[in-house]
Amino acid sequence: MSTSTQEDLQAENDALRRENQELRRRMEEMSRENEVQKQRIADLQSSELMLQAFLDNTPAVMYVKDAEGRLALTNKEHDVFFGQIPGSMRGKTDYDNFPAEVAEGILAFDRQVMAAGHVLRKEDELPHPEGTRTYLTIKFPIAGMQGMDGALGGVSIDITPIKLADAARAAAQADIIAAQQATIRELATPLLPIAEQALLLPIVGLIDEERAQRIIEHLLRAITEHGAEVAILDITGVRAVDTQVADALVRAAQGVRLLGATAVLTGIQPSIARTFIEMGVDLSGLATLGTLQEGIAFALKRRAFRSAGRSQ
Repeated sequence: MSTSTQEDLQAENDALRRENQELRRRMEEMSRENEVQKQRIADLQSSELMLQAFLDNTPAVMYVKDAEGRLALTNKEHDVFFGQIPGSMRGKTDYDNFPAEVAEGILAFDRQVMAAGHVLRKEDELPHPEGTRTYLTIKFPIAGMQGMDGALGGVSIDITPIKLADAARAAAQADIIAAQQATIRELATPLLPIAEQALLLPIVGLIDEERAQRIIEHLLRAITEHGAEVAILDITGVRAVDTQVADALVRAAQGVRLLGATAVLTGIQPSIARTFIEMGVDLSGLATLGTLQEGIAFALKRRAFRSAGRSQ
């Protein structure tokens, strides 16, 4: 074999050795890349499992919609709300899950969120087999998701118990206020039994239409409850009267007479007497006396007279 042939063979052998080394290097590099890729896939799967575990164990309803409004991701609470098997609702839209008018309202808010480009929140009242539920809904655009341009995320928290508790507190507060107002009304129109079958109603301060009506109702109810024959209306504490006050007194007297009792008006100040005269108020249905003491004496004498009459 010639020297040139040996040199050629040696050169080919060296070239093959270099190619073999390069091939081994590439295979080792590919193996390392493959291991890295496997680790990335494992990490991604682990992250997905952790994310799904987190989503499925939160009490909130969580979901992601694509640009067409189809569900791309849901959690267990979301699917259970609709009575579906967890993981079975991907690809569905709000029109699949709600009545049309409800779905349209939800999608309108979705468009508002995407137009705003940031987080928005609102309260939703959603139909449910167990009754309407109230949710605090938080929605936000999701950017940078490959193949998911225009995606939207949502978190809805059931605040129905809070709303019910608020309503119960408001109702309780309204009851307390009503009771307080009733107490104030009772204090503003105190009825005092001064003798058997005789009542005293001292009237103090200003009288408007509402208070006048309360006075009349309170007086007539008390006459019925006590079987009173005399009702004294003392206006010593009333400093001024107008047509409204005069009308209230006349109506009170008429009501007392209809119940078979006698109405006595006491404590008329001179200025009030002049006002009654100027207004032409007809007090013929009332027994009028100057002072409360005279009114009480009248009631006691009347009682004594009736007692004497019954004893004969």
